[in-house]
Amino acid sequence: MSFSTVSQLAAVRDFVGTHALAAGLAPERVRGLRVAISEVVTNTLRHTTGGGTMRVWADGDDVISELTDGGTLDHVVRVPAGRPAAAGGWGLYITGEVCDEFLCYSLPGRTVWRLVLRRPARH
Repeated sequence: MSFSTVSQLAAVRDFVGTHALAAGLAPERVRGLRVAISEVVTNTLRHTTGGGTMRVWADGDDVISELTDGGTLDHVVRVPAGRPAAAGGWGLYITGEVCDEFLCYSLPGRTVWRLVLRRPARH
């Protein structure tokens, strides 16, 4: 799903939530994922031009949500180890708290944000 405006934020959250539920992620984890997705999508809309593309899929025990945007990071993104002291930085903190893994990599003209949540073990 592609997006380019803040008016599409709810649709992106719904897209991710629907696919994560269908992939077997527990409803309470989906609620947290929707908040985390809202944070990274908002970050993309605030700091890049052109919006981004969201994908969701299952891989083994993981549900992966991946946002690709047209930004380029000139620094390593680290999720704060403790609560952010400044007014900014809360979005990455919240995302890191919700996800089992939160990864980011950037090349010139492209940044990929990957949010990984584990599904419950199947018996």
